[in-house]
Amino acid sequence: MSLSNVKLVYFNFGTMGRAESIKLLLEDAAIPHQFERVDRDTEWEGAKEKLIAEGYPCGCVPYIELDGKKYFGSTPILRFLSKKLNKYRGSNDDEEQYVDACSDLADDFYFSYLKCLLGPTEENLKEYSETQAPKHYSRFERIYGTNEGPFILGSEISYADFMVYHTIDDQKRTQDLKGFPNLAKFIEAFSARENIAKYFTVNPPKTQ
Repeated sequence: MSLSNVKLVYFNFGTMGRAESIKLLLEDAAIPHQFERVDRDTEWEGAKEKLIAEGYPCGCVPYIELDGKKYFGSTPILRFLSKKLNKYRGSNDDEEQYVDACSDLADDFYFSYLKCLLGPTEENLKEYSETQAPKHYSRFERIYGTNEGPFILGSEISYADFMVYHTIDDQKRTQDLKGFPNLAKFIEAFSARENIAKYFTVNPPKTQ
């Protein structure tokens, strides 16, 4: 299977949302790709019905199209691409399991923030700022300190690192990590990767 003609499909949310970690991995790996944006209000309902009619019952985004087939789910797509590339997943079964576990924790982190973003009630905002955010940031501070960083596995980047970066970026905190030196070291190393740095000249990290 060739990875020379990938199409990524998601809502027209800029760099927000569940497709950006996939986009970052594609950029880092220098995989040629298209990024098709769908307007959620005017185009998505028809596009979803078409997907279902074509035999894709998930009917959701993001998805990638590759060699005439469609693959769904943000984290499963990252795992799928990593397997096809034989990189971003560790060098043995133990490392692969650890990356998978950290990716699940990154999803927990993201959805905890998403609840706050989509339902910004006083109660949800307080719960996130006082309980959820400290829990998740402290957990990943420990994770990034385990193998001496700068990435989850140490010197080798993994697909879970793309997820963690994007989760922090969506919260506009890549430059606001006081008290989390391991996370700050990770952000610096991630942002300095050659293809990522080029991408950031066009789509810079979010700021407050």
